[in-house]
Amino acid sequence: MEEFRTKDIGIAAALMEEKHRLIDLDRSNPSVEFIFEDSDDLQDTLGMYLRDELKCPAQSLLLSFRKAKRLLYDYHT
Repeated sequence: MEEFRTKDIGIAAALMEEKHRLIDLDRSNPSVEFIFEDSDDLQDTLGMYLRDELKCPAQSLLLSFRKAKRLLYDYHT
């Protein structure tokens, strides 16, 4: 399985909002990486995000952003 990794919480939130599969978080470095299952569809979503063409409900994107923040900061070792 191919992986797509990002440290960008905005990208992670957009991918979660578009229902891409979050596999794990890599906490082995100071900057946590979100790890998604890579696919052509994910790459299309990423391209739309980077070109500012991604259309999604604002409230849903905000909820995904909050979820991504919780994943980052509510982690306990």
